[in-house]
Amino acid sequence: MHEGIDLLRTLILAYEAETVQIPDATGIDILHHLMEEWGLRQTDLVPSLGSKSYVSQRFTGHRSISSAVTAQLARFLHASPKQQ
Repeated sequence: MHEGIDLLRTLILAYEAETVQIPDATGIDILHHLMEEWGLRQTDLVPSLGSKSYVSQRFTGHRSISSAVTAQLARFLHASPKQQ
């Protein structure tokens, strides 16, 4: 049974490698996408990150999104902070 599952996994991975193209995206691009998917606004991130100005500074690019902020956002959005 496991051999069939392993074969199916291998075939799926090969298919995805040949057909699925993931565009390059910055952290803020990914954040915008996740927020759109969840129907969130910047103010919805305030409880997780601290203040409106703190969130706004990340969205405007005045401050970068650090690994600590990425981890906080990943927990809030139920997403993986790791790059694929």
